[in-house]
Amino acid sequence: MRRINGFISGGVSLLALTTAAYAEGASSRDSIIVTATKRNESLQDVPLSITALTDENLERLGAERLEDYLSQAPGVSFTSSGIVNAKPTIRGIATSSAPGQGQAPVGIYIDDLPSLSRAFPFATTDLRVFDLERVEILRGPQGTLFGSGSAGGAIRLISNKPNLEAFEAKADVGVASVKGGGVSQAYNSMLNIPIVDELAALRVVGYYHEEAGYIDNIAQGVEDTGERDSFGGRAMLSVHPTDALKLRFSGTYQKDKQDTTAPFGFYDPADGDIDEYNTIDSNDTDIETVILNFTGEYDFGSVNVFSSTSYGETKARLNKDNDAYVGFIASVLDDLVLSPSDEVVSGQDIDAKTISQEIRFTSTNDSPFQWLIGGFFLDQEFSVVESWTVPSLDYVPVNVIIGANTRELALFGEASYTLADRLTFTAGARLFNNKSDFDNISSILGDEEVKTARPAEETSVTPKFALAYEVSDEVNIYATAAKGYRVGRANFAIPDPLTDIEVPQAYESDELWNYEVGLKSGLMDNALIFNVALFYIDWKNIQMPRNIEGNVITDNAGNAESKGVELEIDYAPAEWLSFGGTYAYVDGEITESFEGSYANVGDVLPGSSKHSFSTHLELSKSDIFAGANGYLRMDQQYMGSRFQDLDNSDSFVTDDYSLINIRAGIEWQNYEIVLYAENLLDNRVALLQYDGDGFNVSHAQYTRPRTIGVTLRAEF
Repeated sequence: MRRINGFISGGVSLLALTTAAYAEGASSRDSIIVTATKRNESLQDVPLSITALTDENLERLGAERLEDYLSQAPGVSFTSSGIVNAKPTIRGIATSSAPGQGQAPVGIYIDDLPSLSRAFPFATTDLRVFDLERVEILRGPQGTLFGSGSAGGAIRLISNKPNLEAFEAKADVGVASVKGGGVSQAYNSMLNIPIVDELAALRVVGYYHEEAGYIDNIAQGVEDTGERDSFGGRAMLSVHPTDALKLRFSGTYQKDKQDTTAPFGFYDPADGDIDEYNTIDSNDTDIETVILNFTGEYDFGSVNVFSSTSYGETKARLNKDNDAYVGFIASVLDDLVLSPSDEVVSGQDIDAKTISQEIRFTSTNDSPFQWLIGGFFLDQEFSVVESWTVPSLDYVPVNVIIGANTRELALFGEASYTLADRLTFTAGARLFNNKSDFDNISSILGDEEVKTARPAEETSVTPKFALAYEVSDEVNIYATAAKGYRVGRANFAIPDPLTDIEVPQAYESDELWNYEVGLKSGLMDNALIFNVALFYIDWKNIQMPRNIEGNVITDNAGNAESKGVELEIDYAPAEWLSFGGTYAYVDGEITESFEGSYANVGDVLPGSSKHSFSTHLELSKSDIFAGANGYLRMDQQYMGSRFQDLDNSDSFVTDDYSLINIRAGIEWQNYEIVLYAENLLDNRVALLQYDGDGFNVSHAQYTRPRTIGVTLRAEF
């Protein structure tokens, strides 16, 4: 009955299925320019499955971060266990719903800087999207142009560039009430200042968000915990010394804080309510990100040269409640006197520093032959320190320091040739060399150990082939075959000297091939957009946990396949009406499992639903009163059930669910007021679940309660 109700509540607004790149006007999608192929192209002309959301789209959605806009793309799901552990999944390519210790299969790119936690996805920066130019969600592997860590796809956040010709300003203020919780508030602002007309301009963005908590900690007697604060901003200086030369200098800063590791509640009703929890210690968590970038671009007429140099640093602190281990520590160390009232304070300190450089040359002439070649370098220093302390005794029973260095070098290129202005052949490849070094210094209950893992190094090629045909001015069809990969690295496990069991000291890259055919169309003068893609993915040598006679390591321990359909339709029959949605069918499963693997043949790949869809309906009316325009919008998202982990026999399975958001706005001259309700029906479903495992009773993270708010916006 729950599944039937989920489909019914979702079907209320399922008038059609739409693309996420909606906007006002029938031809808006065709006018969106994207750079998913490292050159400017119309969204509908790119032979890729891609969702693009402009600044206006994000505002109309009320989107602030990843989970707000990823729901607009078919075949994409999202889980998060706190402010530092965001986990998007695309086309079912995942081995867990929670972040793991290997490279993530979905890359998150902030302008031209790739993931700030490349070796270990423990700390994912979830950048606020106010005043972004657009967000691009690329489905399928992007290994040729974007490199490792984009095996399932890539998410690109692209900053707005300064306007050299006009002063601009924008600001909004918002307040919202969370059912059963506190009050949220948000402040955003932007200034664009031309310094010298058509020569130099500065664009500055600042924001502060306070997201109310709603979890009552019954152990501490504190209500509405789980509050999340985020503040930061961006500044970009553009200088155009000549018409051909463009220089940009930018800096980005963001700090997120939350008074719990994640807003968990009880999973078993016998323990308490879903909005109650019982941690004894304060589990404050924070993540801080700094990004500096210099970009230079020169147009030689028939060739464009582009260079991007970036530095990024992420620091994070994750606190944990380990008081349940007081008794265990006391039993191991007989000479240490511990009482149940003693606290065990623990946490992780994470620091990742990244330097990257990309340079590329792109043809810009009108020839049927087009090409792109480039080079890429990345160096990332990563460290994580986990420590447990007993403050009352000034004792540190556990202290583990892990250091990692990842270096990537790559040459990449693509070439295409168009016949008779209709048929285009494209081929590309990326030659890469990845190297990683790891060391581990640990002191656990008095036993000290130093491990230096054998360096892992790999050189390989990731190719791509595409064929696109322009059936008419309104219809394009395409077929692609592309390869993606995740880098390998060393294991810390060493052979047992008593049993002499051989343990792999490193694991290799896993790789996949994505085979895809698709159709993109804009009919009735682009009033009706219809896009569909069918894909098959062959995933080999998957990196996953493996048990070799008691030694649990990461290894290339299985194969899988994922196949599916993605559908997008958008229809604007009149200026005052648009409706539509997206649909995805994703069927991923393990096809081969090696001995000791934590997966079985037939296990469903975790993190993705077999069926999911989103819908929207928007009504608008001009000149309601005194020249003011108004609109009413409803968005709905349905997610089918999904497994949390690979071993389906022992994995938590979410219920299917549907969420509905409603927004109503009035626009008058340069001002706008928006009233909204998110999760209108207050549908509470567990998205992640964890057993007691010595830390606490079984707990889960649920969909956020119904939130009702208002936003005031001014733009000049």
